[in-house]
Amino acid sequence: PLEQAARAFAGRIDTLPRFDDAQIQDYLHKRLGTQAGDEAWATINRIYNLKSLADRPQLIEIIIGSLPRLSAGGGAITAGALYLEYTNTWLDDPSIRPAERQSSSDELRCILETLALELWRREGQQIHYRDLSALVDRPEVRNGRDPVNLDVELRTAAFLSRTPDGYYRFSHRSFLEFFLARALLRAVQDDTLADALARPPLSPAVCQFVADLMHAWKREDAVRDAIHRVLLADYRPQASENALRLGYRLDRQGRPKGQPGPYIPKGARLHGARLAFEDLESIRLPGADLREAELFGTRLAHADLGAARLDEANLDQANLEGAILNGASLVVAELA
Repeated sequence: PLEQAARAFAGRIDTLPRFDDAQIQDYLHKRLGTQAGDEAWATINRIYNLKSLADRPQLIEIIIGSLPRLSAGGGAITAGALYLEYTNTWLDDPSIRPAERQSSSDELRCILETLALELWRREGQQIHYRDLSALVDRPEVRNGRDPVNLDVELRTAAFLSRTPDGYYRFSHRSFLEFFLARALLRAVQDDTLADALARPPLSPAVCQFVADLMHAWKREDAVRDAIHRVLLADYRPQASENALRLGYRLDRQGRPKGQPGPYIPKGARLHGARLAFEDLESIRLPGADLREAELFGTRLAHADLGAARLDEANLDQANLEGAILNGASLVVAELA
């Protein structure tokens, strides 16, 4: 009952404040008992950066379950590491698999990543189990053709929820974002990133999960090269904007504003891109093709737009304070 209450509590994260230290300790005492709670609190304080994650209700249960293994490694702990540890427990631990389970862990990872890709563009972010079976009916997912078997296998995953009439969704948005990040990294590996990015705007959390996982898996160069290929190809709706969002946020990781990063190439091809109201402060886009781009209300303060092509772009109400526009072309651009 306590774990169920914790999950229900985590499901309301968007409407709740973060825990302070006293609330974290109180939760640990109630969840683990006084002595074990004090030991967990000491470990959380000992591991670099872990306390800054424990103040989030949707993460504290994950930390509690993962603490013994995470504490053994020491060093910095990221949200990506926590979610990886938590989801791998279900995927890899035979003791919690249903007796009917026949899919391999890798097949189930592929199913969950495919599910995240699909739900990210679905209104309501849910899918019926029979439609899910059809969605993943492909050679690398051999059990995808059996909707009943797949349904049985997925029911025990705590990070999924199923309605009585058979609709699946992720139990919390953060799990959807985590598996979407995994799907993007798989697409990097398969050279299909543009297809994977062709969906509604990526959230900052998705980009952060990509950053956490690519560092852990040492795929930084592959991710950089894949983003470059998308941004240097002909403009593709949604995919090009998402490649820019992802590259921008990766470039900001651990760097002061304005310091160049490797993820956005010079001469990015964004002709007609829809980027209204985006926060792109200090972005570096020298020589970019932004003709006819929708940049209404976009925050471009201190951006490097030197030699960029902004002809017929809509820059109405855009914040261009301190932006570099040397050599930029602004023929018939809308500025107000």
